[in-house]
Amino acid sequence: MEMKQILRVMLPVAAVGVFAASAEAAITYTGDVEPTSPTTWTSATTGYVGNTANGSLSIDSGSSVSYGYLIAGMSNVTGVITVTGSGSALAGNYLYLGYKVGGTGELLVSNGATVTDVSAYLGQVQTPASQASTGIAVINGAGSTWTNTGTLYVGYIGKGTSYLTITNGGAVSAATVDFTSGSRSSGDGTVDGSGSTLTTTTLNVGYGTGSPALGPWGLLSISDGGAVKTSTIGINSVSTLTVDVASNLNAGSGTITNNGTVRLVAGADAAAGTYSPVSAGTWSGSGAYQALGGVWNSTNHTITVNSAITTTAGTVASMDLYTNQRGIVTDPSTGKSVGLGFQATTASNPITFSATAIGGSELSSLQTLIGTGKSVLSAWSLNTTGTTISSTNPVYLSLTAGAGQSLASLSVYDFNGTSWSQLTPADLAYDGNYASFTALNLNDVAVVGAPTPTPIPAAVWLLGSGLMGLVGIKKKRNLTAC
Repeated sequence: MEMKQILRVMLPVAAVGVFAASAEAAITYTGDVEPTSPTTWTSATTGYVGNTANGSLSIDSGSSVSYGYLIAGMSNVTGVITVTGSGSALAGNYLYLGYKVGGTGELLVSNGATVTDVSAYLGQVQTPASQASTGIAVINGAGSTWTNTGTLYVGYIGKGTSYLTITNGGAVSAATVDFTSGSRSSGDGTVDGSGSTLTTTTLNVGYGTGSPALGPWGLLSISDGGAVKTSTIGINSVSTLTVDVASNLNAGSGTITNNGTVRLVAGADAAAGTYSPVSAGTWSGSGAYQALGGVWNSTNHTITVNSAITTTAGTVASMDLYTNQRGIVTDPSTGKSVGLGFQATTASNPITFSATAIGGSELSSLQTLIGTGKSVLSAWSLNTTGTTISSTNPVYLSLTAGAGQSLASLSVYDFNGTSWSQLTPADLAYDGNYASFTALNLNDVAVVGAPTPTPIPAAVWLLGSGLMGLVGIKKKRNLTAC
């Protein structure tokens, strides 16, 4: 299956100045922002942040900006809108993030700020539809909200991928949420962390009508206590929805129609027990329910998680996938661990698994690649016998990342026997200890993060996040499942 790798580059230094000044000023803007004084905008204004050149707009200190139409990121430029701080607000009718060919639009909401609109469109290229634009929205922190009274489109029209991240207690609501709408568009979503919520009446993961060869890709991950509340869920044939056992996708008495893949995952920190991470009144569709690290009961719609088989680095352990699906390997010298969550089999299937911590020149080459601003938090060489890891038989990996990281500070690297390459798992999750994600193979793998983790203020989190970057996308076969 073809996958996505995201290459992220920081914004120009001019944009950084906005964040440095935001603690002192209520509304600041740099670069191309039209009309040139957002303090005078009204509900009749058509505003641009990044029209013919890069631009940024920052709203803080309890200030507010109104608009009728607001477009961030026209052709081949980037527009960044930041709303931060309690009482700070952006309100209008129609918001467009990444509007024309090569355009990137970003919305960053933090520290209790609010954004309201009728509908929002992430990634839109009307003509030609084969070209790409990118829309990015990050809603970070308790009290930070984005309310859409109409539809939120994550990947609207044209080729390209758009991203919605809700984290650290942020909240997003809309009447309808579509992860991809056009026949070539792709939309990725993450709802991560306790208190983080996405609320909608209709949720579509992969909604476009085009050929699967052209798209659409819809990917939604709910992790580490995140919650999605809806009445109707639709998942198309080339799309995947991942829910970990500590999180919840709740359709109430409504319907889930799964024609793609719903993946239920149990990371290394999951306690043994029976979970109901997905609930609905009616279950339909021809898609798959794939449990990694547990056993899916298609009648009761539950996943049962057993205690993990434990071993030490360099020691081969055995398990039968019919009776147990989780293993944890610990390196006694460092205390770091890696967890593996496999699919259950319908009959006895003995396997072995083992892992060793990566060191020497292989580890040194990765540290050289990532530079001094990052640190290798955990790196492992993994092996199994008796089962073949693939797109139809993936494994859920949990690598020790340690405390003090954030979802945005983490990245995953894969070693192909010759060199390391950075990957971006669609379902990467961080629970304060482990970084977890789905893998389609057991190549050597590492998680990278901040070298000296400290509590990260929301504004700094946004600045350091790869989601603030100019985003380039290329497709390749890699470690993570779509």
